[in-house]
Amino acid sequence: MPRQSKHKKTKPAARVAGRRKPKWALALLALGALLALAVLAVPVTRCGIRGETRYSPAEFAAALELDGRAVRLYNLDKPALARKIHAALPYAHVTAVNRGFPALRLAVEELVPVFAQEQGGLWWLLSDGGKLLESAAQPTEGLLLLTGARLQSPRAGYSARWEGAFTAPGDLSLLRAALLESPLWSEITGLRVCAAALPEVLYQDRIRLRLGAVFSQDGGRDTLRQKLRTAEDTIRELDAQNPDFHGIVDVYAPGKAYSTPQWAAPEEIP
Repeated sequence: MPRQSKHKKTKPAARVAGRRKPKWALALLALGALLALAVLAVPVTRCGIRGETRYSPAEFAAALELDGRAVRLYNLDKPALARKIHAALPYAHVTAVNRGFPALRLAVEELVPVFAQEQGGLWWLLSDGGKLLESAAQPTEGLLLLTGARLQSPRAGYSARWEGAFTAPGDLSLLRAALLESPLWSEITGLRVCAAALPEVLYQDRIRLRLGAVFSQDGGRDTLRQKLRTAEDTIRELDAQNPDFHGIVDVYAPGKAYSTPQWAAPEEIP
């Protein structure tokens, strides 16, 4: 009998390593990579808009300076593009910026004015978040009027700032949201921006509510609601004693307030 070898037969190299990809497949992969790079390098010249807005796609393209040089998909700076739109198109608020080909895709919301402040013979209209939307000869009916500190270098498309006041645009939104839930809302005639963190609330043009500072958005919202309930109770007591009371109600903590009759003209009260 022939002597059998103790060594096992080895499989052909092609079977052990697997089949090699044909050259045409490698060429297709390389071509796909080159096409992807080419798409990312193509200048974006158009944009698609999703959402309600008064502006046309061409106005968005002009705001983004889509002139064939400024924006390419590979170096898309989404926050910077959103800032450009917010400055150039005041009523537009960008919620999302997405890559698309051949157009940039934008999701936008339409801002509406809720505040108005007179300065220099014009009325500046502000959004709920305190963004300056435009100046007009007259305020739109139903807006909450702002008085007190002057606007600092007002410019449409930018957040409002007030001279010598600590009020931030977010404070206006926080205060308005709390007032909308309060029974006092129907009698609120305006807000007076001052050195305090929160503007004073003008009630029937005869009582100024001072609500103090609110430092956190979550806990501050609950504290503000409690202070407004205290203000409501205080005003009810004052009106029971003197329906013609004019002055200041200072709510320095939930459940704690004091009132000061007004002996001087409103502009003379600090």
